[in-house]
This record gives sequence, C-alpha cells and structure tokens, in this order.
Amino acid sequence: MKSLHKWQFPDKRVFLHRLEYTLLVLLTIIVLVFSFFIYGQQLFPTVIATLGFVLIYLLVAKIIKSWYTYEEHYHLTDNSLTITFKTKGKIKEKKKVNFKDIKRYKIDHFFKGGRIDTHKGERHSLWFNTSAEINKLEKVLKKKIKKK
Repeated sequence: MKSLHKWQFPDKRVFLHRLEYTLLVLLTIIVLVFSFFIYGQQLFPTVIATLGFVLIYLLVAKIIKSWYTYEEHYHLTDNSLTITFKTKGKIKEKKKVNFKDIKRYKIDHFFKGGRIDTHKGERHSLWFNTSAEINKLEKVLKKKIKKK
C-alpha cells in the first residue's frame, strides 16, 4: 500500500478553526447589540462588555483544549482511508474505509470539513486544518470513486 497523504486534526499550531471563528463572530455581534441597548446606548461600556466576552471565550476555549485533548489522524493510501481517534494520546478507535465501499462524499471548503457515506450505511466525519489537505483528499476521491 502506497501512502498518499497524512494529516492530523486539530493541528497544534491552529488555535481556533473556521467553525469556531464563525461562532465567535456571531456571538460577539449578539453581545455587542444586547449590551449596547442594556447600557443605554453608551459606547464605552458596550465595548468593554464585548471585549470581556471575547477574552472569557478565548480563555475557556484554551482551558478546554488543554484539558480535553482529542485528535483524529487520517492516513490516505492508494485503496483506503484510515481514521484513528485518540484521546489524551491513547488510541480510542480506528476505522478503515475502502474506496470501493464509498457511496458518496461531501466536502465543505468554507468550514473545512466533510463526510463520507458508505454502502454499509456508515457515515464518517472528516476535518481539515488547511485547504491543501482538502484538495489532496478530493483529488484522490475524484480519481477513485464517482461522486453522486
């Protein structure tokens, strides 16, 4: 078996991913609007409350990520994709998906995620750190299977 590509999610160098950034922006806008009306349309307390919310969110995210370490390792070969789930450095589960068993796949380039559906009815989630990882997997999937 020839190894075509490997990647790990989440990457240690990335603090917040696209989905987390989107959630943070939406929640920050909601906090900004509500605090603007709660503080009688005064700008300074509104900005302080919003910055406080963002700092608390980032602090809690950092604490949770350091406490609960969860990793997914993806290994793409010429005939299968192996997904290894690790919690706190220990292998929790390992799944192997052969290309011949893939019914369809869907990849979201904006949120950097996707899924693979098999003929057995299984659904496997995929997560990516960079667009290059998405493009490499998509190139192999397009060669190996027909997208429906």
